[in-house]
Amino acid sequence: DTGITINDNTWHFVVFVRDRVNNKVLAYVDGVLRASVTDLTSDVSNDRPVLIGVRNYIVDVECLNGSIDDIRIYNYARTAAEIQAEYNAQAFSDDFAGDLSKWTLWGDPLSVIDNTAGNPSPSFNPNGDGNYDSGARTTGVFNFSSGLTLEADVRHPTTESLWTWVGFGLAKTDTPENWGGDTGYDIGIGVHIEPPNVVYYTGTSETYTRASDTNWHKYKMIIRPDMKIEFYRDGVLEFTSTNTVNLTYNNKPLMMAGRDIYGDVRIDNVKVSK
Repeated sequence: DTGITINDNTWHFVVFVRDRVNNKVLAYVDGVLRASVTDLTSDVSNDRPVLIGVRNYIVDVECLNGSIDDIRIYNYARTAAEIQAEYNAQAFSDDFAGDLSKWTLWGDPLSVIDNTAGNPSPSFNPNGDGNYDSGARTTGVFNFSSGLTLEADVRHPTTESLWTWVGFGLAKTDTPENWGGDTGYDIGIGVHIEPPNVVYYTGTSETYTRASDTNWHKYKMIIRPDMKIEFYRDGVLEFTSTNTVNLTYNNKPLMMAGRDIYGDVRIDNVKVSK
């Protein structure tokens, strides 16, 4: 028993290791060793099938009420350093080559995947029109207390400033806000593109503004362990916050959204890493 609750509607990285050299079975949750017990030294090989999502191999009982993804089996005992490094590298990513099952959609009309455009295609189309914002938020939340990196490719292909914007970042709130009939999520820490400007939100009263254009750009935000934020565009550092991040934005979902009467704003290659 790891003593850790993971039925919290958030994805977790779970690893079990059988270390025959040291006669241990170890359990890791989100890169951290949570339990260790003495192992039997005998060979446990057998001809039974590998079970995924069910405990009993004879009948369909004790099934997992949840989701499992990205399963890997190694023929050696992985080290704590390897497990921690792998967890840090894969907190979250989406290139939109599949569906939008990693996200909860909001708005009217709802967001869609565009198979004809991207960096490269496909990409995320917020699909907000001239009346409403539309977007998506992750089902899980992200903790930046020891640092976090957010990345995405974003395109706003027009210079029109009326009812056209696109953005991504950590949401201000856990639940939707209501703006006089238009309900959704707003950016607490992130990038907001609304011609003629790109605005970087730092989770404080600080913002940084630069001119927008109509090209794809790679945006990266690094929340440092000292709680200050570095903003990069296409690999170039453009701004570092002076103030520290407001911790009320911690443990919030990642969101991406937009509104465009022309239907052309796009987001691609979203990634969160620790």
